[in-house]
This record gives sequence, structure tokens and C-alpha cells, in this order.
Amino acid sequence: TASRPGVGRGGGKQRLRAVGVALSGPPPAGPPLYPSPVLSAPSPHARPSPGGGAAPSGYPAACGCFVFLAGTWRGSGLRTYCTGQAGFKTFFTGWWIIIDAAVIYPRMDEFNHSYHACGVIATVAFLMINAVSNGQVRGDSYSEGCLGQTGARIWLFIGFMLAFGSLIASMWILFGGYVAKEKAIVYPGIAVFFQNAFIFFG
Repeated sequence: TASRPGVGRGGGKQRLRAVGVALSGPPPAGPPLYPSPVLSAPSPHARPSPGGGAAPSGYPAACGCFVFLAGTWRGSGLRTYCTGQAGFKTFFTGWWIIIDAAVIYPRMDEFNHSYHACGVIATVAFLMINAVSNGQVRGDSYSEGCLGQTGARIWLFIGFMLAFGSLIASMWILFGGYVAKEKAIVYPGIAVFFQNAFIFFG
């Protein structure tokens, strides 16, 4: 008997493949559901990523993850949360250092209590600087506040002046009150300096 086309060895598979192509149709037109990130200038010296080859744009395949994470960092509140936590921890560390020095050296001849004024002024400056938002300084916030954009800038300037002044005063206490006098106990001066440095960078 004459064999018909499509019947026999392999004929059933070819017919099922043809039916599948006919039912699925051509690929849908338009942009893909998950487009790859657009990178500006592909590097001609792209190295293959550890997980595979280079991306079609010339960048390693892991660059897409970095672009996504950078967009998430800028577009969400993650940056505000992380910077706030870091500032609070540095502020707490500065006060923890000075409290430790005050507990170890409670006498006036070892640690003059008037040196705490630098830490208090630095704390006031810390609160003044963090009380003003970037939008109020740039003038693009919803409300300008009671003093407006100029008042916010003056307020921020005074806060930075107090912060710099307390940091410079703590350096003077360390070198003028302890190092230059060649005292046997220098830790209180170091504690005053690091307290104001941590508050300043917080």
C-alpha cells in the first residue's frame, strides 16, 4: 500500500507540530512585557558575567539588576529610611562615648563638666539641620512654612555654623586642654572630640 504524506514514522509528530503552530499564531506585536533596561552607551570591552555571557547591549547580564536596584533606591522611601537610621545611630554613638567618659572620670580635675557645652550645642545644631527639608530649601515644597524659603536657608545656615563651631571647639578642648598640657589622662578630650564628630557627621 502507498503511504500517505504525514503518516508513518515521524508523520504524527510533524502533524502535531503543524497544528500547534497554526493554533498559536504569529508572535504578538508590540513591546515585550518585561523590557530590558535601556543603557546609554554599551562598552566594547564588556566582560561576561559570572552567571552567563554578556547581555545583547554589550553590558554584563548583571547590570540589569544594578539598574533596577538603583531605580528602587531613588524612587522609594528606602533611601530616606536608611539615611535616617544611619544618622540616628551615629548621634547615639556620640552621646554614648561622652557618657562613658563622664562615668569613668567623674572628678572635675580629670574631666571638666563645662566641656559638655560642645555636645549640647552640636545636638541643637543636629536638630536644627534635620528640621528643614530639602523641598523647603529649594522652594518646591507644598508649604513654605512660617519663614519661607529664605528663612529656611538662614535657619539651615545657622545650624551648620553651630555644628562647625562645636566641632572646632571640641578639637581645641582635645589639644589645648589635654595634649598641650601633657595630662596623663587624655580619654575625656578624645571622647569630647568623637562625640561632636559623630553628631556632626550624623
